[in-house]
Amino acid sequence: NLPYAVIGVSNWALDMSKMNRAIILSRPDPDEEDLLNTAEAIASALALKRGNHTLSVQHKSILYAASASYFRFKHNSALFEEELKKSLVHRGIDSDIACKFIETVVLNFHGLRDFYALCKSIGGMLFPDEKSTRVAIARNFNGLPGSAARFQNIFDKECGVDNILCGSVQRNDLSAIPLICENLRDPRARHLMLISRGDAALSLLNLPQIKNALQAPVIMLASRFKQDLSHDQSYHQLSKICEYMTTGRQLVLKDFDNIYGALYDMLNQSYLVHKRRRCRVALGNAAKQVEVHETFRCIMIEEERDLHHSDPPRLNRCEKQVLTFMDVLNDIGSQHSIETTQIVQYLRRFCVDITSCKGKP
Repeated sequence: NLPYAVIGVSNWALDMSKMNRAIILSRPDPDEEDLLNTAEAIASALALKRGNHTLSVQHKSILYAASASYFRFKHNSALFEEELKKSLVHRGIDSDIACKFIETVVLNFHGLRDFYALCKSIGGMLFPDEKSTRVAIARNFNGLPGSAARFQNIFDKECGVDNILCGSVQRNDLSAIPLICENLRDPRARHLMLISRGDAALSLLNLPQIKNALQAPVIMLASRFKQDLSHDQSYHQLSKICEYMTTGRQLVLKDFDNIYGALYDMLNQSYLVHKRRRCRVALGNAAKQVEVHETFRCIMIEEERDLHHSDPPRLNRCEKQVLTFMDVLNDIGSQHSIETTQIVQYLRRFCVDITSCKGKP
């Protein structure tokens, strides 16, 4: 007759020896009806803030299509995984690494948090249209080659839209740069994950479009040296991050895998609001409530080749965009109506010209 109750929470299935010693409440993956009910509840709450007590017919039809699209996006991915593997190998990634990437990353890369964020975007629109919905899908389901285009195509079919009438499939591939800028300017946006190769993302943050959207960001780079991975150093780095959270600075983080787990509440924007916003930050056995300024924004830079080492819970807590030099060339080409392949060929000729001497072999 103990006066204390024990509640256990697990993301994994329990063995029978544990299950028959307690009352088990299992929460399976949501079906289409569950997704639709959740989507309408999210959108209705946002509509109520605007003074609308009911959702419009247009909102309901788009939310229905989004719910059905997400369900099919998650359950019919075999063909997409095969195409993704070919794309990764074409990019120069080893076949075995590509297979491991698909097994460990793709299944958890997009999740319910991305779907909830999409519903918030749709619910926040006064008059949802094709363009704004397309941008919302690209912001919340990007990060993998062709993932946003695949979701958009499923969404079009659910809406009864024929891609042949609306243009080619390429119309779904929005440039990453304007999507990144829109995230940085949106005060209600989630935190941002930039997926890049090498140090390309750090260099590309100085692009005029992105630099104008940033507000004097603080860049923190972690070290792989043994002494820099100690608990004392982790506490020191975490204290600095908490300071920037409180003062509202934009923070760029790279290679902080050892302390990202302490920031899950912040990344999930799970705030306690009492006059000011606060979230729980925990490292080891130590935990404290830290104030989070309304202008604070976290930007994580991830190496594309190392994504399969990332914790799955962190992947769908953020908006994800791929930012490489090729994305910059695609953006320049679209602005000047030039094919990206033509720009690459010109750059190759330019490199050959400046590294060779005329008249000499």
